[in-house]
Amino acid sequence: MSELIGPLEENSAGAVSLNPGMTIGGIGDPVLPTATTVGSGDVLSVADIDDDEEEAKKDNTKKKLEMESFNLYTQFSTFINESVINEGKFDGIADLVKSLHFEMDPKTAEEKKIELGYRQGEVTRRKQIEGGNYSLRRFRKEINYWNGDKKELEFAEDVFAGPEHYNTAKSTLGAGPHKKAVKKVKWNQKKYDQWLEDVASNDGWKNAYDMAQNAKHEPGLLDWAKKAFRGEDVMQRIQWDIEAFAE
Repeated sequence: MSELIGPLEENSAGAVSLNPGMTIGGIGDPVLPTATTVGSGDVLSVADIDDDEEEAKKDNTKKKLEMESFNLYTQFSTFINESVINEGKFDGIADLVKSLHFEMDPKTAEEKKIELGYRQGEVTRRKQIEGGNYSLRRFRKEINYWNGDKKELEFAEDVFAGPEHYNTAKSTLGAGPHKKAVKKVKWNQKKYDQWLEDVASNDGWKNAYDMAQNAKHEPGLLDWAKKAFRGEDVMQRIQWDIEAFAE
């Protein structure tokens, strides 16, 4: 044990205790850290290459996301613009077909057919007219103006037959803009009696209930009847008056 202590004591004999102001092997005096310098015991900061690479990656990612966002916006804007253009191109086709159906001037009807075919993408005049005729046929069949019979193709493609025509009367749109204004009738007892006689004729009185319903379509008749037959069921009274013509 003493053999070990001896060498230790010999080794420690040459040791020097560190005190302020002393230097050992060029280390110099201990220095405390300040706001602008590091202390003697601090590890000097060294530029970290990995940190620089990480920052560069973040910048690249940010730029990439910005570019993708820009491209997405551009594509969306293009889509919206194309949609607006396409919708504008085909706006009014339904109105144009309807207008063509009611057209009674041959020259104007042809111009509308050409315009209709053009809007549908046809290039030549012949194809444009064919396209207009096709759309007109479909429309007139849908509204029951044309029954689909090829023997009556003139009713499918020609100008409007007129407000009084049978095809007009049976179609769901009727005379449309060609409908004549109904003259206002000034009802009185004499006018009412004449109407009763008309609807009761030809055995109409046998279907008095149904014939009385026609009063609903005579402008002003029910208003007059309500005043003339106060307190009564107007439709019942009209039915009885029609039945009275059987006697």
